[in-house]
Amino acid sequence: METSNTTKSTNQGHKMTREERLARNAKRRQAIIRRRRIAIAAIIAAIVLVVVIAIVAVTKLFGNEAETSTLTINDDGSVVCEEVVDFDKDYYSKADLKSFIKKQVEEFNKANNTSIKVNKVKAGKDSAYAKVTYGSVAEYADFTHYPLYSGSVNAALNDGYNFVDSFVNVKDGTKGDEVEIIDVTSDKEANVIVVKENITVTVPGKITYVSDKNTTMVDESTVAIAQADGNNDATQVTYIVYKPESK
Repeated sequence: METSNTTKSTNQGHKMTREERLARNAKRRQAIIRRRRIAIAAIIAAIVLVVVIAIVAVTKLFGNEAETSTLTINDDGSVVCEEVVDFDKDYYSKADLKSFIKKQVEEFNKANNTSIKVNKVKAGKDSAYAKVTYGSVAEYADFTHYPLYSGSVNAALNDGYNFVDSFVNVKDGTKGDEVEIIDVTSDKEANVIVVKENITVTVPGKITYVSDKNTTMVDESTVAIAQADGNNDATQVTYIVYKPESK
């Protein structure tokens, strides 16, 4: 009888109280909630990753549109012009604008055996945007009548460009000290863009020297050319010397 009573007493000693059961159930619920939160966080992270990948893919596919008129010189010699101009809806429609640009390009290509391509034309409330790709700087200059040259410093000197200008050096996309012409032309293998237009220019490399007058560095490969007095009818020859990306 004593043994039986002892066993019964021991079993009763291990019996879980109401408070203990409630605490155990609370821990289980917390564990379930924690697992659910981790799963939801993982799902959200996966969705965000998919969205980011999609945005990057779309950006690469369609490219970003320039906010101001921009010339991009590619390392294969082609030129992309993104022109942003005021759009007067009372003067012409969006359809008229597209038709006019495409007609001009088609006629020029036919007459000159060129392959200029109209990539995109659109008109907003106050401005119009046109993106056109030219096979070379020569095609761009012939079509637009804006002088544009691209080549090595040595080739530019041989072609009659004397680099008579006030230059500054450029480092990490920032204009620095004034330099002599001999400094600018000392590296004959460096590349140079010569432009006579108020426009932003992007080159396929890092800019090392630039004409000081009416130029503002945007980044290490891009310079904006604009007249200080705001007169867009006035232009000057601007030299942009750069090191190609491959060097």
